[in-house]
Amino acid sequence: AVHISVAILVILGGIGFPVLTGFYSFCKHLIIVVVNKIKRNRLPVKPEKKNLPTSIVLFMTVFLILSGTIFYYLFESPNSMAGVENARKIMTSFFGSVCARTAGFNMVDISLWSYPTVFLMMILMWIGASPGSTGGGIKTTTFALAFRSVWSNIRGREHLIIGNREIGSKTIGKVLSVIFLSIVMIISGFFFLLLSEPGKNPVHLLFECVSAFGTVGLSLVNTASLSETGRVIIIFLMFIGRIGPLTLFTGFVFSQRKRYGRFPELEV
Repeated sequence: AVHISVAILVILGGIGFPVLTGFYSFCKHLIIVVVNKIKRNRLPVKPEKKNLPTSIVLFMTVFLILSGTIFYYLFESPNSMAGVENARKIMTSFFGSVCARTAGFNMVDISLWSYPTVFLMMILMWIGASPGSTGGGIKTTTFALAFRSVWSNIRGREHLIIGNREIGSKTIGKVLSVIFLSIVMIISGFFFLLLSEPGKNPVHLLFECVSAFGTVGLSLVNTASLSETGRVIIIFLMFIGRIGPLTLFTGFVFSQRKRYGRFPELEV
C-alpha cells in the first residue's frame, strides 16, 4: 500500500500541472453533468477537448511506465529479484520504472542491478518527467517530438504533423537544442569524473552523471565516496538539470539584436 501510494504521488508530481489542471476541469464538468441529469436541468456546455501537448504527455507517461516495467521485470527476474514471488516482482518492476524518471526511491539494492537494467534506468532518467512538473530530464514531450520528427524525416515528409497540427520549425529547433545540450553536459561531466575518480567503475560514474542531470537521486557509486572535485561536478550537473540547459545557456548568450533580412537557403 505504501509503495502504491508513493508511486501515484510520483506520477502526479511528474505528469505536469497543466495536465492536472485539465484533469480537474474534466472531473468538475463530469460532476456538474451528473448533478444536472439527476435534477433534470439543462446540461452545461462541454469544455474544450484535451490539447495536443496533454495527449503527448499522457501517452508518453503510460508508454514509459509500461515499457520500463516490462523490461525491468525481464532483466531483473533472474538477478536481483531471483527467488521472489511473482506479485512482488511486478510491484518492484512497476515501482522502479515509475521512480527512475523523477523520484529516486528504490525497493531493492540497486548495486545488484544487471548492466541492461542500469542502461534502461539511464534512458528513463535522461527522458525524465513532463513539462511543468517537479521532475527533471529532457522531458517526455521533447523525446516524443524528436522521435516523431526523425520518423517523419525517414518517411520523406517535409513537415512534422501530429494530430492534424503542424509542429513549427522553432519548436523542433528547441527540441534539438535541449537534446544536444543535455548530451554535451552529461558527457562532459562523465569525462571530468573519469579524471577525478580513476578508481571507480566507469559505468557507475556515467549512471551518476545521468542521475544528477535528471535530478533523480539514484546512485551506484556512493556519492559520499567521491572526491571534492567529483562532488562539485555532480552539484553542477544537478543545477543545470534542474534549471534546464536551454534556459541556462539562453540566459548567457541570448542576443537582443533582431535580424530583419534573410539569406538564401542552402541544402548541406
